[in-house]
Amino acid sequence: MAALRDLGGSASRKAIRKAIADNEYDGLTYDQVYSTKEGKTGTYSPFLFDFNFGIRNLRSIQYIEEPHRNQDIVLTKAGENDDLTNYPSLEQKKEIRAYWDAVCKIKLEK
Repeated sequence: MAALRDLGGSASRKAIRKAIADNEYDGLTYDQVYSTKEGKTGTYSPFLFDFNFGIRNLRSIQYIEEPHRNQDIVLTKAGENDDLTNYPSLEQKKEIRAYWDAVCKIKLEK
């Protein structure tokens, strides 16, 4: 969130990831952001799992606009202006949990 704010409120996932690595937001080092591991189906980046879940969490509390493939991530007014001192607040945690519960329910119904 801080990286996206520092990038002017709109940036590609690649630019956000680079800003996180370069500025060590949340204590993340360059190596942590860009490291890869071998998995069952090939090489993957553990950071990208957390990053992509974080994007969906920010959307669930309306801090970013609906993300679309190959388009910039864009902050909403709330994402630009809210105080992040207590992020995520108890209310935000409830909203995020409700979002993931709904996603799981949809997947189970399929």
